[in-house]
Amino acid sequence: MGDVRILDTPVLVFFILPSMGASLFFDRARLGQPLEVAVMLAIVGYMVPVAFLLAIRPWLQKITGAAQTRLFLFAVITVAGFFRGLAIFSFGQFLGYIPASDWVYRLVGGPVFFGVTLVTIGVLFLARLSYIQELTLLRKDESALRILQATIRGQVEAQRAQLVGRVQGLLAPAIWELNKYLTSISKGDASDEAVQRLRHTVEEVVRPLTSNLAAENAEPQLNSATTWRGVAHPIKLPDRVNVGSMFGLGLTVFTTVTLGYMPAVVSYGADRGTLVALTLSIFVALFLVVFRLIFRGMQAPIWVAAAIVIGSSYLTGLGAAMLNGNIVDFQAEDKFIGQFAVLVVVASIASFANELVRLQRTLAISDFE
Repeated sequence: MGDVRILDTPVLVFFILPSMGASLFFDRARLGQPLEVAVMLAIVGYMVPVAFLLAIRPWLQKITGAAQTRLFLFAVITVAGFFRGLAIFSFGQFLGYIPASDWVYRLVGGPVFFGVTLVTIGVLFLARLSYIQELTLLRKDESALRILQATIRGQVEAQRAQLVGRVQGLLAPAIWELNKYLTSISKGDASDEAVQRLRHTVEEVVRPLTSNLAAENAEPQLNSATTWRGVAHPIKLPDRVNVGSMFGLGLTVFTTVTLGYMPAVVSYGADRGTLVALTLSIFVALFLVVFRLIFRGMQAPIWVAAAIVIGSSYLTGLGAAMLNGNIVDFQAEDKFIGQFAVLVVVASIASFANELVRLQRTLAISDFE
Protein backbone atom coordinates (compact mmCIF):
# COMPACT_ATOMS: atom_id res chain seq x y z
CA MET A 1 0.00 0.00 0.00
CA GLY A 2 3.02 2.27 -0.38
CA ASP A 3 2.60 2.95 -4.09
CA VAL A 4 0.79 6.13 -5.15
CA ARG A 5 -0.21 4.38 -8.38
CA ILE A 6 -2.93 2.75 -6.29
CA LEU A 7 -4.78 6.03 -6.91
CA ASP A 8 -4.29 5.97 -10.68
CA THR A 9 -7.26 6.84 -12.84
CA PRO A 10 -8.06 3.22 -13.90
CA VAL A 11 -8.37 2.26 -10.23
CA LEU A 12 -10.67 5.18 -9.46
CA VAL A 13 -12.76 4.48 -12.54
CA PHE A 14 -13.15 0.79 -11.68
CA PHE A 15 -14.13 1.72 -8.12
CA ILE A 16 -17.44 2.92 -9.53
CA LEU A 17 -18.65 -0.70 -9.66
CA PRO A 18 -18.43 -1.58 -5.94
CA SER A 19 -19.31 1.98 -4.95
CA MET A 20 -22.53 2.09 -6.97
CA GLY A 21 -23.30 -1.54 -6.19
CA ALA A 22 -23.11 -1.00 -2.44
CA SER A 23 -25.69 1.78 -2.58
CA LEU A 24 -27.99 0.30 -5.18
CA PHE A 25 -27.90 -3.28 -3.96
CA PHE A 26 -27.22 -3.32 -0.21
CA ASP A 27 -28.33 0.06 1.16
CA ARG A 28 -31.47 0.25 -0.95
CA ALA A 29 -32.63 -3.16 0.28
CA ARG A 30 -31.73 -2.42 3.90
CA LEU A 31 -33.37 1.01 4.08
CA GLY A 32 -36.14 0.56 1.52
CA GLN A 33 -35.04 3.52 -0.59
CA PRO A 34 -36.66 4.36 -3.94
CA LEU A 35 -34.45 3.66 -6.94
CA GLU A 36 -33.94 7.33 -7.83
CA VAL A 37 -32.85 8.14 -4.27
CA ALA A 38 -30.44 5.20 -4.20
CA VAL A 39 -28.96 6.35 -7.52
CA MET A 40 -28.40 9.90 -6.23
CA LEU A 41 -26.80 8.63 -3.04
CA ALA A 42 -24.62 6.26 -5.06
CA ILE A 43 -23.41 9.11 -7.28
CA VAL A 44 -22.64 11.29 -4.26
CA GLY A 45 -20.87 8.40 -2.52
CA TYR A 46 -18.65 7.91 -5.56
CA MET A 47 -17.95 11.50 -6.60
CA VAL A 48 -17.02 12.97 -3.21
CA PRO A 49 -14.11 10.66 -2.27
CA VAL A 50 -12.86 10.43 -5.86
CA ALA A 51 -12.85 14.22 -6.24
CA PHE A 52 -10.89 14.48 -2.98
CA LEU A 53 -8.32 11.92 -4.17
CA LEU A 54 -7.93 13.59 -7.57
CA ALA A 55 -7.31 16.92 -5.84
CA ILE A 56 -4.69 15.57 -3.44
CA ARG A 57 -3.02 13.03 -5.75
CA PRO A 58 -0.50 15.52 -7.29
CA TRP A 59 0.76 16.35 -3.82
CA LEU A 60 1.08 12.67 -2.89
CA GLN A 61 3.14 12.00 -6.02
CA LYS A 62 5.78 14.46 -4.79
CA ILE A 63 6.39 12.61 -1.53
CA THR A 64 9.62 10.62 -1.37
CA GLY A 65 10.33 7.70 0.91
CA ALA A 66 8.39 4.46 1.12
CA ALA A 67 7.47 4.84 4.81
CA GLN A 68 6.19 8.39 4.40
CA THR A 69 4.28 7.49 1.24
CA ARG A 70 2.64 4.54 2.96
CA LEU A 71 1.65 6.64 5.98
CA PHE A 72 0.21 9.54 3.98
CA LEU A 73 -1.51 7.20 1.55
CA PHE A 74 -3.23 5.38 4.40
CA ALA A 75 -4.31 8.69 5.92
CA VAL A 76 -5.61 10.05 2.61
CA ILE A 77 -7.62 6.91 1.83
CA THR A 78 -9.08 6.91 5.35
CA VAL A 79 -10.10 10.56 5.08
CA ALA A 80 -11.59 9.97 1.63
CA GLY A 81 -13.64 7.08 3.03
CA PHE A 82 -14.78 9.30 5.90
CA PHE A 83 -15.88 11.94 3.40
CA ARG A 84 -17.78 9.27 1.49
CA GLY A 85 -19.68 8.17 4.60
CA LEU A 86 -20.31 11.76 5.69
CA ALA A 87 -21.58 12.79 2.24
CA ILE A 88 -23.96 9.84 1.96
CA PHE A 89 -25.23 10.32 5.51
CA SER A 90 -25.73 14.09 5.18
CA PHE A 91 -27.41 13.90 1.78
CA GLY A 92 -29.54 10.94 2.85
CA GLN A 93 -30.61 12.83 5.99
CA PHE A 94 -31.49 15.81 3.85
CA LEU A 95 -33.66 13.63 1.60
CA GLY A 96 -35.15 11.85 4.60
CA TYR A 97 -34.12 8.33 3.60
CA ILE A 98 -31.25 7.65 6.01
CA PRO A 99 -32.05 7.49 9.75
CA ALA A 100 -29.99 9.36 12.32
CA SER A 101 -29.03 6.04 13.90
CA ASP A 102 -26.93 5.27 10.80
CA TRP A 103 -24.26 7.84 11.64
CA VAL A 104 -21.84 5.37 13.25
CA TYR A 105 -22.24 2.91 10.40
CA ARG A 106 -21.61 5.65 7.83
CA LEU A 107 -18.68 7.40 9.51
CA VAL A 108 -16.91 4.19 10.52
CA GLY A 109 -18.05 1.90 7.75
CA GLY A 110 -17.27 4.50 5.07
CA PRO A 111 -13.48 4.38 5.58
CA VAL A 112 -13.55 0.59 5.99
CA PHE A 113 -15.54 -0.03 2.81
CA PHE A 114 -13.68 2.58 0.78
CA GLY A 115 -10.25 1.48 1.99
CA VAL A 116 -10.78 -2.25 1.49
CA THR A 117 -12.37 -1.98 -1.94
CA LEU A 118 -9.97 0.65 -3.27
CA VAL A 119 -6.88 -1.15 -1.98
CA THR A 120 -8.13 -4.48 -3.38
CA ILE A 121 -8.69 -2.94 -6.80
CA GLY A 122 -5.37 -1.12 -6.55
CA VAL A 123 -3.47 -4.29 -5.66
CA LEU A 124 -4.96 -6.09 -8.66
CA PHE A 125 -4.13 -3.11 -10.88
CA LEU A 126 -0.54 -2.90 -9.62
CA ALA A 127 -0.06 -6.66 -9.97
CA ARG A 128 -1.14 -6.55 -13.60
CA LEU A 129 0.87 -3.39 -14.24
CA SER A 130 3.96 -5.01 -12.74
CA TYR A 131 3.38 -8.11 -14.87
CA ILE A 132 3.07 -6.03 -18.04
CA GLN A 133 6.22 -4.05 -17.20
CA GLU A 134 8.23 -7.20 -16.51
CA LEU A 135 6.93 -8.78 -19.70
CA THR A 136 7.84 -5.66 -21.69
CA LEU A 137 11.39 -5.68 -20.29
CA LEU A 138 11.78 -9.38 -21.07
CA ARG A 139 10.56 -8.88 -24.62
CA LYS A 140 12.82 -5.87 -25.00
CA ASP A 141 15.83 -7.90 -23.89
CA GLU A 142 14.81 -10.77 -26.16
CA SER A 143 14.43 -8.42 -29.13
CA ALA A 144 17.78 -6.78 -28.44
CA LEU A 145 19.51 -10.16 -28.17
CA ARG A 146 17.99 -11.31 -31.46
CA ILE A 147 19.10 -8.11 -33.18
CA LEU A 148 22.63 -8.52 -31.79
CA GLN A 149 22.64 -12.18 -32.81
CA ALA A 150 21.68 -11.25 -36.37
CA THR A 151 24.26 -8.44 -36.39
CA ILE A 152 27.05 -10.71 -35.17
CA ARG A 153 26.11 -13.42 -37.66
CA GLY A 154 26.25 -10.91 -40.50
CA GLN A 155 29.60 -9.54 -39.35
CA VAL A 156 31.06 -13.03 -39.03
CA GLU A 157 29.94 -13.90 -42.56
CA ALA A 158 31.39 -10.65 -43.90
CA GLN A 159 34.70 -11.22 -42.09
CA ARG A 160 34.83 -14.78 -43.37
CA ALA A 161 34.32 -13.64 -46.97
CA GLN A 162 36.92 -10.90 -46.50
CA LEU A 163 39.38 -13.39 -45.05
CA VAL A 164 38.91 -15.82 -47.91
CA GLY A 165 39.44 -13.00 -50.38
CA ARG A 166 42.64 -11.84 -48.68
CA VAL A 167 44.06 -15.35 -48.49
CA GLN A 168 43.26 -16.04 -52.12
CA GLY A 169 44.68 -12.68 -53.17
CA LEU A 170 47.99 -13.32 -51.38
CA LEU A 171 48.45 -17.01 -52.16
CA ALA A 172 47.18 -17.12 -55.71
CA PRO A 173 50.20 -15.36 -57.32
CA ALA A 174 52.72 -17.45 -55.37
CA ILE A 175 50.90 -20.70 -56.18
CA TRP A 176 50.58 -19.69 -59.82
CA GLU A 177 54.32 -19.02 -60.10
CA LEU A 178 55.14 -22.29 -58.32
CA ASN A 179 52.85 -24.28 -60.62
CA LYS A 180 54.36 -22.56 -63.64
CA TYR A 181 57.87 -23.48 -62.52
CA LEU A 182 56.96 -27.08 -61.68
CA THR A 183 55.42 -27.62 -65.10
CA SER A 184 58.55 -26.25 -66.72
CA ILE A 185 60.86 -28.92 -65.30
CA SER A 186 60.95 -32.51 -66.42
CA LYS A 187 59.50 -35.37 -64.39
CA GLY A 188 61.85 -36.92 -61.87
CA ASP A 189 64.23 -34.00 -62.12
CA ALA A 190 65.19 -33.22 -58.50
CA SER A 191 65.62 -29.55 -58.31
CA ASP A 192 66.92 -27.65 -55.34
CA GLU A 193 65.32 -24.57 -56.81
CA ALA A 194 61.85 -26.18 -56.53
CA VAL A 195 62.45 -26.84 -52.87
CA GLN A 196 63.70 -23.31 -52.41
CA ARG A 197 60.60 -21.92 -54.10
CA LEU A 198 58.34 -23.95 -51.79
CA ARG A 199 60.28 -22.79 -48.77
CA HIS A 200 60.12 -19.20 -50.01
CA THR A 201 56.36 -19.45 -50.46
CA VAL A 202 55.91 -20.75 -46.91
CA GLU A 203 58.29 -18.29 -45.28
CA GLU A 204 57.40 -15.15 -47.22
CA VAL A 205 53.70 -15.62 -47.87
CA VAL A 206 51.98 -18.24 -45.71
CA ARG A 207 53.72 -17.60 -42.38
CA PRO A 208 53.36 -13.77 -42.44
CA LEU A 209 49.74 -14.16 -43.49
CA THR A 210 49.04 -16.47 -40.54
CA SER A 211 50.78 -14.10 -38.11
CA ASN A 212 48.87 -11.07 -39.42
CA LEU A 213 45.50 -12.82 -39.16
CA ALA A 214 46.24 -13.97 -35.60
CA ALA A 215 47.37 -10.47 -34.59
CA GLU A 216 44.29 -8.81 -36.00
CA ASN A 217 41.91 -11.04 -33.95
CA ALA A 218 38.92 -9.27 -35.43
CA GLU A 219 35.90 -9.31 -33.14
CA PRO A 220 32.31 -8.51 -34.11
CA GLN A 221 31.34 -4.94 -33.27
CA LEU A 222 28.18 -4.60 -31.16
CA ASN A 223 25.97 -1.63 -31.86
CA SER A 224 25.21 -0.08 -28.47
CA ALA A 225 22.59 2.12 -30.06
CA THR A 226 20.39 -0.85 -30.90
CA THR A 227 16.86 -0.01 -29.82
CA TRP A 228 13.70 -2.01 -29.42
CA ARG A 229 10.89 -1.05 -31.74
CA GLY A 230 8.27 -2.27 -29.28
CA VAL A 231 6.62 -4.85 -31.49
CA ALA A 232 3.26 -5.67 -29.95
CA HIS A 233 2.85 -9.19 -28.61
CA PRO A 234 -0.47 -10.45 -27.33
CA ILE A 235 -0.63 -11.02 -23.58
CA LYS A 236 -1.06 -14.74 -23.19
CA LEU A 237 -3.78 -16.32 -21.15
CA PRO A 238 -3.34 -19.91 -20.07
CA ASP A 239 -5.37 -22.32 -22.19
CA ARG A 240 -6.38 -24.34 -19.16
CA VAL A 241 -6.08 -23.72 -15.43
CA ASN A 242 -6.27 -25.79 -12.30
CA VAL A 243 -9.74 -24.93 -11.04
CA GLY A 244 -8.91 -25.61 -7.40
CA SER A 245 -6.03 -23.11 -7.41
CA MET A 246 -8.33 -20.33 -8.62
CA PHE A 247 -10.16 -20.21 -5.27
CA GLY A 248 -8.26 -17.36 -3.58
CA LEU A 249 -8.94 -18.27 0.02
CA GLY A 250 -7.10 -15.46 1.82
CA LEU A 251 -8.28 -12.50 -0.25
CA THR A 252 -11.86 -13.79 -0.41
CA VAL A 253 -12.18 -14.28 3.34
CA PHE A 254 -10.47 -10.98 4.15
CA THR A 255 -12.66 -8.98 1.76
CA THR A 256 -15.82 -10.71 2.93
CA VAL A 257 -15.25 -10.23 6.64
CA THR A 258 -14.06 -6.62 6.40
CA LEU A 259 -16.92 -5.51 4.16
CA GLY A 260 -19.51 -7.53 6.04
CA TYR A 261 -18.45 -6.53 9.54
CA MET A 262 -20.09 -3.10 9.77
CA PRO A 263 -23.43 -4.24 8.28
CA ALA A 264 -23.45 -7.08 10.81
CA VAL A 265 -22.78 -4.67 13.67
CA VAL A 266 -25.53 -2.33 12.50
CA SER A 267 -28.00 -5.19 12.13
CA TYR A 268 -27.25 -7.16 15.31
CA GLY A 269 -25.34 -4.83 17.62
CA ALA A 270 -21.64 -4.63 18.39
CA ASP A 271 -21.21 -7.87 20.36
CA ARG A 272 -23.54 -10.07 18.37
CA GLY A 273 -22.51 -8.50 15.06
CA THR A 274 -18.84 -9.19 15.79
CA LEU A 275 -19.68 -12.82 16.58
CA VAL A 276 -21.75 -13.12 13.40
CA ALA A 277 -18.96 -11.67 11.24
CA LEU A 278 -16.33 -13.91 12.85
CA THR A 279 -18.31 -17.13 12.46
CA LEU A 280 -19.31 -16.20 8.92
CA SER A 281 -15.66 -15.79 7.96
CA ILE A 282 -14.83 -19.20 9.44
CA PHE A 283 -17.65 -20.91 7.55
CA VAL A 284 -16.73 -19.16 4.30
CA ALA A 285 -13.14 -20.36 4.71
CA LEU A 286 -14.27 -23.92 5.41
CA PHE A 287 -16.59 -24.02 2.40
CA LEU A 288 -13.89 -22.62 0.12
CA VAL A 289 -11.37 -25.18 1.37
CA VAL A 290 -13.84 -27.96 0.57
CA PHE A 291 -14.40 -26.62 -2.95
CA ARG A 292 -10.65 -26.27 -3.50
CA LEU A 293 -10.19 -29.90 -2.53
CA ILE A 294 -13.03 -31.00 -4.80
CA PHE A 295 -11.66 -29.19 -7.87
CA ARG A 296 -7.92 -29.33 -7.18
CA GLY A 297 -7.29 -32.00 -9.83
CA MET A 298 -9.54 -30.49 -12.50
CA GLN A 299 -8.03 -28.72 -15.51
CA ALA A 300 -10.48 -26.54 -17.45
CA PRO A 301 -10.62 -23.52 -19.77
CA ILE A 302 -10.66 -20.15 -18.04
CA TRP A 303 -14.34 -19.46 -18.65
CA VAL A 304 -15.30 -22.85 -17.23
CA ALA A 305 -13.09 -22.27 -14.19
CA ALA A 306 -14.64 -18.81 -13.70
CA ALA A 307 -18.15 -20.24 -13.86
CA ILE A 308 -17.26 -22.94 -11.32
CA VAL A 309 -15.67 -20.41 -8.95
CA ILE A 310 -18.64 -18.04 -9.19
CA GLY A 311 -21.19 -20.80 -8.67
CA SER A 312 -19.24 -22.35 -5.81
CA SER A 313 -18.78 -18.94 -4.17
CA TYR A 314 -22.49 -18.24 -4.32
CA LEU A 315 -23.20 -21.60 -2.71
CA THR A 316 -20.52 -20.80 -0.14
CA GLY A 317 -22.23 -17.55 0.80
CA LEU A 318 -25.65 -19.17 1.06
CA GLY A 319 -24.35 -22.18 3.00
CA ALA A 320 -22.24 -20.08 5.38
CA ALA A 321 -25.14 -17.71 6.15
CA MET A 322 -27.63 -20.52 6.74
CA LEU A 323 -25.25 -22.61 8.82
CA ASN A 324 -24.18 -19.57 10.77
CA GLY A 325 -27.81 -18.71 11.53
CA ASN A 326 -28.41 -22.17 13.02
CA ILE A 327 -25.27 -22.16 15.15
CA VAL A 328 -25.19 -18.52 16.33
CA ASP A 329 -29.01 -18.48 16.49
CA PHE A 330 -29.77 -15.33 14.55
CA GLN A 331 -32.43 -14.83 11.95
CA ALA A 332 -31.58 -13.08 8.71
CA GLU A 333 -34.02 -12.19 5.98
CA ASP A 334 -33.68 -14.03 2.70
CA LYS A 335 -32.64 -10.85 0.89
CA PHE A 336 -29.75 -10.34 3.32
CA ILE A 337 -28.62 -13.94 2.87
CA GLY A 338 -28.65 -13.40 -0.89
CA GLN A 339 -26.69 -10.16 -0.48
CA PHE A 340 -24.04 -11.93 1.57
CA ALA A 341 -23.77 -14.62 -1.09
CA VAL A 342 -23.27 -11.91 -3.71
CA LEU A 343 -20.59 -10.33 -1.52
CA VAL A 344 -18.72 -13.65 -1.41
CA VAL A 345 -19.02 -13.92 -5.20
CA VAL A 346 -17.59 -10.42 -5.70
CA ALA A 347 -14.69 -11.19 -3.38
CA SER A 348 -14.06 -14.49 -5.18
CA ILE A 349 -14.02 -12.74 -8.56
CA ALA A 350 -11.34 -10.37 -7.26
CA SER A 351 -9.34 -13.37 -6.02
CA PHE A 352 -9.83 -15.14 -9.35
CA ALA A 353 -8.50 -12.09 -11.19
CA ASN A 354 -5.48 -11.97 -8.88
CA GLU A 355 -4.71 -15.65 -9.46
CA LEU A 356 -5.11 -15.17 -13.21
CA VAL A 357 -2.57 -12.34 -13.25
CA ARG A 358 -0.16 -14.54 -11.29
CA LEU A 359 -0.60 -17.35 -13.81
CA GLN A 360 -0.06 -14.95 -16.72
CA ARG A 361 3.17 -13.76 -15.15
CA THR A 362 4.40 -17.30 -14.56
CA LEU A 363 3.49 -18.32 -18.11
CA ALA A 364 5.22 -15.29 -19.62
CA ILE A 365 8.44 -15.87 -17.65
CA SER A 366 8.49 -19.57 -18.58
CA ASP A 367 8.43 -18.62 -22.27
CA PHE A 368 11.81 -16.91 -21.88
CA GLU A 369 13.52 -19.73 -19.95
